[in-house]
Amino acid sequence: MTNAPNGLILVDDAYFHAGKRDCLGRTLAVNEVFLFLTALLQHFEVSATDPDNPPTLEPVVRVTHAPQQFSAKLRYRQKA
Repeated sequence: MTNAPNGLILVDDAYFHAGKRDCLGRTLAVNEVFLFLTALLQHFEVSATDPDNPPTLEPVVRVTHAPQQFSAKLRYRQKA
């Protein structure tokens, strides 16, 4: 986490350390997410369902930041 000039805390991976102690499973969790997303992107092409109206980058702020709801198309990549 880093401090912004206005006093807010910028969250990079606050799920894994929010105090003095660091999560023991952090490395495993980050690697698992990386492998999952890499495999997904290797096998599928991801595109917006409506190319003229792409998803917004503004987050929904509640207890955590989350993306706005959106729809996406996954198309299986053809082997070359």
